[in-house]
Amino acid sequence: MTAGRAGHALVGARAVLAEADGNPEAALLLFEEAAKRWAEYGFVFGQGLALLGSARCLLALGRTTEATPVLHQARDIFAGLEAAPALAEVDALLGDQPAAARAAK
Repeated sequence: MTAGRAGHALVGARAVLAEADGNPEAALLLFEEAAKRWAEYGFVFGQGLALLGSARCLLALGRTTEATPVLHQARDIFAGLEAAPALAEVDALLGDQPAAARAAK
């Protein structure tokens, strides 16, 4: 697989496409790989987005217990970056609507 930023972005793009195609199993593996790659590369926002994608896939697969800590990890990243739209999405998936409203302000 391609190394470097372009390779990491390619893995993430493949994950998004797999998720959009309705294949959460394949997307989950790709999002997990993208999160690892972005973490090693040092692109925190990319890592957070990949974690969020992983959590969405886990939820789609009915694996809520596994999704919750991944969502919290993504939330910590987005909170540190003050990324309000991403925080709102995480909070909505966690079912924390008041926090989502606060993040949008």
